[in-house]
Amino acid sequence: MMEKAQPTLKDIAVRLNLSIGTVQRALNNKGGYSPETQRRVLEEAKKMGYTVNRAASSLSRSPISIAVVLPAPVGNNRYFYQYVWQGIELACRELAVYQVSIQKVYVNTHSDSFFETLNRLSTGGQIQGMITVSVRDPRFDDAIASFREKGISYAFINAGSIQQETRFSVSAGGLAADILETALKSSAGQIMLLGGSYDNELHHRRVLDFSQRMRESCGHVSILEFHEYHNLPKLRENIISMLTSLDSLKGIFAVSTRETLCMCQAISDAGFSGKITTIGVDAFPELLPYFQDQTLTASIYHFPARLAYSIFYQLFSKLMNIPVLSMTHMIPAAPVFRSSAELFCKADGIV
Repeated sequence: MMEKAQPTLKDIAVRLNLSIGTVQRALNNKGGYSPETQRRVLEEAKKMGYTVNRAASSLSRSPISIAVVLPAPVGNNRYFYQYVWQGIELACRELAVYQVSIQKVYVNTHSDSFFETLNRLSTGGQIQGMITVSVRDPRFDDAIASFREKGISYAFINAGSIQQETRFSVSAGGLAADILETALKSSAGQIMLLGGSYDNELHHRRVLDFSQRMRESCGHVSILEFHEYHNLPKLRENIISMLTSLDSLKGIFAVSTRETLCMCQAISDAGFSGKITTIGVDAFPELLPYFQDQTLTASIYHFPARLAYSIFYQLFSKLMNIPVLSMTHMIPAAPVFRSSAELFCKADGIV
């Protein structure tokens, strides 16, 4: 008679409709779940005859190496990427029992070295997966085609992936337009759109969504679009110039994190805090004073740590052929206002 196979974390996760990470944390008393969830996991594990055997689990699987090719969380990149790296590192720690490791590759994704790095990784034969950002450049398309040909799975922090799409529950651009429509009502005038980088897929989508929604709902408002993502001093000059020269300027929407902070600094320095509707993206400690003095009306937060955590798990699931529950695919968006700013503007982010 054949011996019955030992149940796995996957078996328990599927039975309870939970993620594998949640099951693993509950079994090992690592936190991050409700008491009720842990009770259910422990009861199901006992019922199925599951026993934790990390050594056997590790030895029975080949190591998995995932390259994470993203900017270092320093300078202007720290406001967004510090949380992205937090989410990735948390997921990697949880999956260490499966011999999953990350190869950190810090690189400026707007430089030639970015494409050179992707090409080197696709031909090196040392990784099974890769996480990066999607950019609108033929060289990027060629590099990703090489990953696909080599059978290397990939995912994009800012655009899901071609292989497995991460869905956003709502568009930041559309949500920003809704807030501005409510604030402006029927007032005619101009809106400044700080449109990020031309080659960034997420920035591009936010610009399109915002512009389309504003045309549909606020046809009486004209949009002044600026793209100085790589030249913040110039962007600051443009913002102050528009504030001081256009009496009909009604609001500003910044589609990127660094432009959001630059916008707030310029408005505060020009003495326009509380006098104009302003919407940015993301939330971090440096923004809190601008929420408090009403320089920043609202910010659209997409939980970057949770996003990165979810994407890492999705890529892992593809490599291990373990399905990820649909709830981990949907990334929520939260409009942050002054009353909730302290909750979101935390140094450790929200996973």
